[in-house]
Amino acid sequence: MTVLSSFTMLGMSIKNLLESFTSGFVFAQLSAKQGIKKYGREAKIQLLAEFKQLMEYKTFHGRKAADLTFEQKKRAAKMINLIEEKVNRGHTDENPVIKGRSVFNGHVQ
Repeated sequence: MTVLSSFTMLGMSIKNLLESFTSGFVFAQLSAKQGIKKYGREAKIQLLAEFKQLMEYKTFHGRKAADLTFEQKKRAAKMINLIEEKVNRGHTDENPVIKGRSVFNGHVQ
């Protein structure tokens, strides 16, 4: 018996199964601004922890904006900062489990 036939026997279609996985992932992330508005200080702490880790691993190095030309600023890589809600890890309304995430926006290249 395959996994998919097991879900069909339980009354879940493939569409329902995929929908539950994707909606759980999509709706578990907030922008940094939304996350700070919802979680306050804890969100700021998690974002700073993420930035600290990026610096420790020497993922990138900072440059002063004043030292860059207009063209360099325009070509600079953008970072998207998110607050991720860990829904299946003991998350409750009173005690949310959140994590800061920073991802590279490759669209600008």
